[in-house]
Amino acid sequence: MSIFELHLVVNHFPVVTAFLALISLAWSWVQRTGEFYRSGRRLLIYNGVFALLAYITGLIIEDSAEALRYLDHDSMELHAAIALAALIVSLLAAALAFVLPKAEEKNRYWLFFLSLITFITLATSAYFGGRIAHKELKQTISVEVHEDD
Repeated sequence: MSIFELHLVVNHFPVVTAFLALISLAWSWVQRTGEFYRSGRRLLIYNGVFALLAYITGLIIEDSAEALRYLDHDSMELHAAIALAALIVSLLAAALAFVLPKAEEKNRYWLFFLSLITFITLATSAYFGGRIAHKELKQTISVEVHEDD
């Protein structure tokens, strides 16, 4: 497996773990249970690790990918900037999840809010990364609609 392929595999994990953490923390807020809160915390910590791995693999392939002529340099720069913001938010959420062990109301609120921001930034980064990696997303599809008489 090349480093390009590794990045394309690893970058899915932060988005999925952020989404699962968001759901778990939302459910812990609704149900007022510590079990889902603990699960959400763990998922945010794992998310920070996965986001770091995705970012590092992205840095490793950045120079090689920029040399490829069919990849758009501006799109890659935008993706890299959003990925850095997503990494910072993910690591902040992971650190906060690590230091807020109690399932108090204010802790649930902050972790839920940060998991929402984490998911949004990671999903945005994934969207722009997908536009780079998946050539079929660059093509526009036109569909003709014919009315039956």
